[in-house]
Amino acid sequence: MKTLFLLCAVFAIGTQASVNFGGRVIGGTNAAAGSAPFIVSFQQSTSKGYVHFCGGSIINANWILTAAHCITSQSLASKTSIFAGCTNIANPDQTCTKRTIASYKNHNLYVGGIAPYDIGLVKVNQPFTFSSSIASIALPAANSQPSGDCTLYGWGSTSTTTTPAFPVNLQQVVLPIISLKACEDALGKAAINIHNTNVCTGPLTGGKGICTSDSGGPLVSKNTLVGVVSWGKNPCGQKNTPSVFTRVSAFISWIQDNQK
Repeated sequence: MKTLFLLCAVFAIGTQASVNFGGRVIGGTNAAAGSAPFIVSFQQSTSKGYVHFCGGSIINANWILTAAHCITSQSLASKTSIFAGCTNIANPDQTCTKRTIASYKNHNLYVGGIAPYDIGLVKVNQPFTFSSSIASIALPAANSQPSGDCTLYGWGSTSTTTTPAFPVNLQQVVLPIISLKACEDALGKAAINIHNTNVCTGPLTGGKGICTSDSGGPLVSKNTLVGVVSWGKNPCGQKNTPSVFTRVSAFISWIQDNQK
């Protein structure tokens, strides 16, 4: 799979259309089959087959929660296939359940690129049939604050350089929640993009975190979706490069009101 980084100090963790934003999880391990039945892979069809570019989480049979920067136009939505029920995405037509996008809604305050309010809803063309390999994930209580260790899942780049390396098997890694103050201090000038509706994870010692094409994917605590992958520094997995997520609990009313 080939994906290009947006070469700048910070990057969004996904790809879209002809502009590719800055996937495997850094420092992760192979996830067991069925360990994250709520995760989906957003893919585009190319001459060399399907290419994964973002993740998302099933929140009910009809809707997926993802990052707003993953689907930014109807043109991109029409070219995107969503695959559920698989950990290995090497041959998604054979191993996964396929859906297309019926409609999508991004938060009205999201301005594009690396910015707050990076959250979106995607409605699939046909409801999912739940099973041991496909299921929804619970949402947190409104305005609750996650803490402690959480688990990140994704098919993002595993590379700690500017040259990405993409796995076909779903990755998982445990990450600690850090304060927004610690996140801002580590990010330096990029901290201008941090908002109180974000949540950040370490470790600030490096070696673990989000990377290219993890965008939209889930950060999970106690079987609850607490974060949506938004952005981080490039290259991935370096010291003082926290992972930035959209905090789901800040958007519970928006999520409920926009499933129409």
